[in-house]
Amino acid sequence: MPLIGGRVETNNAALTGLRRWRVTGFENYLIFYRVTEEAIEIIRVLQTPDIKERLEESDDPAGFTARHRNTLIRLDRANAMQAQLNEYKKRINRLKKMEPNADRAALIEKLKQRRIELIKQFLK
Repeated sequence: MPLIGGRVETNNAALTGLRRWRVTGFENYLIFYRVTEEAIEIIRVLQTPDIKERLEESDDPAGFTARHRNTLIRLDRANAMQAQLNEYKKRINRLKKMEPNADRAALIEKLKQRRIELIKQFLK
């Protein structure tokens, strides 16, 4: 299942293996990811179109919010997940720059697993 979604064709070597996936039930979100030997690396979660801008431009914000309540909830959930994924990635990168030892290696693996679990929870 890690290879779900389409392959992104590019001439940029840094993007080799990049895939994209529009999640059923979350059609406004496009997830760009790469499968590595160790995990699935989420590169970026994009939200299109920007429903928050449409809300701000609406003549009837209360009505708009009521009509798009589920989408707004999913957007907030996706943004929270992206923030958590970014924090895990930063912590992992900081730990990788430090002198290697067994405790750090175990913590890196734990953080990678937390990232994977977070993604699984989001995709349920």
